[in-house]
Amino acid sequence: IEVRGGSFPGGLVIDKPVELIGVDNPVIDGGGAGTLVAIKAPDVTLDGFTLRNSGKSHDKEDSGITVDAPRATVVNNILEDVLFGIY
Repeated sequence: IEVRGGSFPGGLVIDKPVELIGVDNPVIDGGGAGTLVAIKAPDVTLDGFTLRNSGKSHDKEDSGITVDAPRATVVNNILEDVLFGIY
């Protein structure tokens, strides 16, 4: 799936195998709350996004991206103002 530029809210949970390809550097913005993208399915690709403004909770391990499944590909992404980058 190609995602064209723009800004989208964080809190995205990917629970099915999918390829998300960012075109023109779309932004996923958490607004300072929680983890921005949680990958929970195998065989997911996340490529070409800017992820910014995660939450600040150490207890919840707020991150730009959490990967909780095998065979995830996370490439060509920019992480800005996130507590943990990729967890």
